Amino acid sequence: MKRKNTKYKLHEDTLLATLGRPKKEDFGTVNTPVSRASTITFKSLQKFLDADARSIKKLASPSARAFSYGRSSNSTTLSLRNAINNLENAYATLLTNSGLSAITTTLLSLLKSGDHLLVSDSVYNPVKKSCDYFFTRLNIETTYYNPLIGSGIKKLFKKNTKVVFMESPGSLTFDMIDIPAIVKESKKSNIKTVVDNTWATPLLFRPLDYDVDVSLMAITKYVSGHADIMMGSIAVNKKSWKEVASGYLSLANAVSPDDAYLSLRGLRTMGIRLKQHQKNAKIVANWLKKHPLVTKIMYPALPSDLGYKIWKKYYNGASGLFGFVIKPCPVRKIQAMLASLNHFSMGFSWGGYESLLIPTNIQATRNVTKWSTNGNSFRIHIGLEDPNDLIQDLKKGFNKLK
Repeated sequence: MKRKNTKYKLHEDTLLATLGRPKKEDFGTVNTPVSRASTITFKSLQKFLDADARSIKKLASPSARAFSYGRSSNSTTLSLRNAINNLENAYATLLTNSGLSAITTTLLSLLKSGDHLLVSDSVYNPVKKSCDYFFTRLNIETTYYNPLIGSGIKKLFKKNTKVVFMESPGSLTFDMIDIPAIVKESKKSNIKTVVDNTWATPLLFRPLDYDVDVSLMAITKYVSGHADIMMGSIAVNKKSWKEVASGYLSLANAVSPDDAYLSLRGLRTMGIRLKQHQKNAKIVANWLKKHPLVTKIMYPALPSDLGYKIWKKYYNGASGLFGFVIKPCPVRKIQAMLASLNHFSMGFSWGGYESLLIPTNIQATRNVTKWSTNGNSFRIHIGLEDPNDLIQDLKKGFNKLK
């Protein structure tokens, strides 16, 4: 997965094996120990007075080991923050209790009453719920835009537009956003840009290398990789750091050190897992593409995909999540198909080692773009199982549709 812009000082797999590891003076352990603490005690009055749990400067420091309160940071969460920060090429990185929390925390930090927000129409639907309900109550206006708008985004700018939010590829339909084009127009008007980069992770695409202000991830997905923790990350450039960090501290974010430990463990194998996810996904996607019941594949890594050119130009690989559409089938047959599968489970998350398959209702999640493809749509996550076994499982399931 060779990077196309700035390069890491070490190869990716070496970085993943070494980032966030404890220093030699930390008891000689291979992994950073779990540090469970709420109260931090101090040996002198001066150290107590110097410790400021709300210090934005200290929060940004990768070597700030003088912790003041368990909520703000500890040795375990700091190790994970530093590891993600290095991968993202960020000024500083923060952790939240979920991917959605990373999004809402960032937007609430960058926006105020009376501001205007632009959001891609294909974002994760709970983000829209936050915009339409909570942000509206705060007098923050949201306009949804076509994810394929590119440089045309400038036509939607208002005097009070402060942030453009992107998720690429888009949720459910996997539209590829021309992020550099949108960033270029946004910079001209001093508008901040935020990208949900969960699908790619910084191993496949680093938004901050393309002048995006904030890069977000659901660590819940590929970083942890085992479907057993909830966490998000906020990687910020220097220009936006003070705003984001102030909002982060005000919103009282905190993550479990146990979850941070598990995320660090998952991080060690993320590179290997992503390569296998991509390999398996391409095999299954190409099989689906040839199946007579399948009418559409939504996977940017396929040359036939509408977003392939953007993916090929800016991304260093693909993950295991994509979508597909089959010919119209009655609900009872869809139910029979899903019930017959042994290796695919139904679940809302993804990014773990296991394969998942869920039906989707794309039009119900759209505001300004119309989903016109006829048939039943699905989102599929290809895990680490042998792709031949997954294909056999899908064959059995598709037989229920006849």
